[in-house]
Amino acid sequence: MKTFYSSKIYLMGISLLFLSVNASALDHSISFSAFGASTTIDSVKVQNLSKGMSVIVPNGSPLNLADAQTAVDKLNADMESVSIYPNPIQLSSALSFNSTKAGKAQISAYTMDGKKLLEFAGMLEEGRNSFQLSLPAGIYNIQITGNGYHYNAKAISQSLICSSPQLTVNGLSTTTHLQKEKTTGSPTIFYTAGDQLLFKAYSGKNVTVVTDKPTTSKTINFEFVECKDADNNNYGMVRIGDQIWMSENLKTTKYNDETVIPYVTDSTTWANNVKDAYCWYNYDITNKAVYGALYNWNCVGTTKLAPTGWHVAYDEEWTVMENYLIANGYNYDGTTTGNKIGKSLASSTLWQRDTRTDTIAGAVAHTLASNNSSGFSAVPGGCLYGGFYNQMGISTNWWTASLDDTGNAWSRDLFSLSTGTTRYSDSYSPGKSVRCVRYSGDSPHVIIVKPGSITSTSAVFDGNVVYEGSSAVVARGVCWSTTSGPTIALSTKTNDGSGSGSFVSTITGLTNATTYYIRAYVTNGSTTTYSLEQTFTTPLNDYAGNYSCVGYRIRPGNATEPVAAGTIEQFSALNSTTVQKNGFGNYTAFDVLIEVTTTTMIVGSTSCYKVNATPINPATSASVGGMFSTWTGDALTLPTPPVNPTEINYYNPVTKTFVLNCYYTSAAGNRIMYEVLTRK
Repeated sequence: MKTFYSSKIYLMGISLLFLSVNASALDHSISFSAFGASTTIDSVKVQNLSKGMSVIVPNGSPLNLADAQTAVDKLNADMESVSIYPNPIQLSSALSFNSTKAGKAQISAYTMDGKKLLEFAGMLEEGRNSFQLSLPAGIYNIQITGNGYHYNAKAISQSLICSSPQLTVNGLSTTTHLQKEKTTGSPTIFYTAGDQLLFKAYSGKNVTVVTDKPTTSKTINFEFVECKDADNNNYGMVRIGDQIWMSENLKTTKYNDETVIPYVTDSTTWANNVKDAYCWYNYDITNKAVYGALYNWNCVGTTKLAPTGWHVAYDEEWTVMENYLIANGYNYDGTTTGNKIGKSLASSTLWQRDTRTDTIAGAVAHTLASNNSSGFSAVPGGCLYGGFYNQMGISTNWWTASLDDTGNAWSRDLFSLSTGTTRYSDSYSPGKSVRCVRYSGDSPHVIIVKPGSITSTSAVFDGNVVYEGSSAVVARGVCWSTTSGPTIALSTKTNDGSGSGSFVSTITGLTNATTYYIRAYVTNGSTTTYSLEQTFTTPLNDYAGNYSCVGYRIRPGNATEPVAAGTIEQFSALNSTTVQKNGFGNYTAFDVLIEVTTTTMIVGSTSCYKVNATPINPATSASVGGMFSTWTGDALTLPTPPVNPTEINYYNPVTKTFVLNCYYTSAAGNRIMYEVLTRK
């Protein structure tokens, strides 16, 4: 009685499931085409990222998208040609159908969530063909495709003892297990409106990825672009906005000029290396295929690391990609503000889950099945820091081709606990992954690589035309304004030649203490495009910077007073004795980091600016004394060194020296006044 009660409840559940699928119907057909480096498609792997299932679509075949209602409803019209008896199936049932012509035929059984459970393929004679069919308990869509005919039928199994599907024909038994990817003919995948599909197309050695949420029948047109490195590794690619990205990490052991990249396996060398180097994670080459190689930035800096026609992505190109995904709803919560695109970039496998990831909504490792809606396929390949490997399974780190204003290199990372990417700068020595990018189409593309020197009246910027487009570049440079959105219609622009590649733009005639908006531009034919907008602010004056202390002098006479009128003393060279005497520690040289503030005061009849100065050990960049404040002359009319120094410190624009008035307290408790001569 207890067993009967359990069976009754189970069968009622199947009936309810059958009734529930009648609420709506969906039936889309997706066909495929190709252009670019190849116009033929060998096969397409289709993943329903929302439901965690996949199928392989062979060359020349369409893909059927069907929800549960369609998977059952479409079958009724074929029931006269197809017979399943008895239906529901208890142990096994006879499956029979008419073959209108002799030839190859395929029989497949799909669960209602679109998973293929059984497949048969063989030659059938014209006329009636019969099989014995056994299926585990559930509701199924039976698809039959032959020479000039296609049938659908529904089957309900109430068997509680069948554990594996079986199809018997002419005394031969064909048993198959769950097949998520193998198929011939026209496969069907279960699809609900709004599901995210990932299409990965193969054509010879070329691979490209497209993601979509189809709302009707359509054709997916794949663009194939060759991405082959000097080792003849071929890489998949994915289009994100106007950019074409590699969909996997770089793994070349050679530069694109065939030069071999040094393979370094010593942790000490990695930690201190100033030359180019690469390795596999944990020095294990089996990590190459999935995770790619780890490179230090010196490899990136050669500009020869990327496959021909591609380049290592610049910091601005990462930002463009991130902005596109955010604006187009790829944040995990569907919003269009804030960087929450981590899941859309991360692969749906390999990321390690733990109790923390399961409690953070939108974390990369939370609900992996919903990852990779962009097709970027980021894998957690870890990194190499200080000569030690770490974080495989929980993070991925990529170099960019850009440097910050301190000379460090910009990077991106993605963690299992994070919801978005992180931008940071780093020294050249760590081992990190690399992604490359390129463009196609008619429009050119330009970026600002980094700002150079910025003074109170001028600025220098490095730009790069990374793609010419369909015609030659005739003009390039930067344009700027004190309001957002500068264009080449303004007179405030430079013209820095033509063609692709790097260029330098020098801007003059700026106003001090002013914020400017700047964009690089490029024109090919009649098309002009712009880089991302950046801002910069000119300093109040040109005092600020890092000064090296090159001499000092003690004021004679009364130690608490300036030097006597008419007295001109030479500055003594610094040495360990005098520097120690002056209270800055036992260093043979030291720097002074000078910050000119906007705080003003009147000293005598002169308007002065407050200066914060901090002694710095040049060897360690650490402070070797407390910050002290002093005053300097008017920034716009630089004072020359006075004969009789006062508490006003002076800057010599010719020698670029700054004199600071300082003091120290002697062992006897006296305040000893002295001056330090510094030079930029």
